[in-house]
Amino acid sequence: MAKKKQKQMKVTLVRSPIGYQPRHRECARGLGLTR
Repeated sequence: MAKKKQKQMKVTLVRSPIGYQPRHRECARGLGLTR
């Protein structure tokens, strides 16, 4: 279930500019948000 939530968060990070917050930046980097 945690994986499902992580996937949803990934979509949120990609879709919304709010994901570029310093706090989410590390999370995005961990998820491989380089593409």
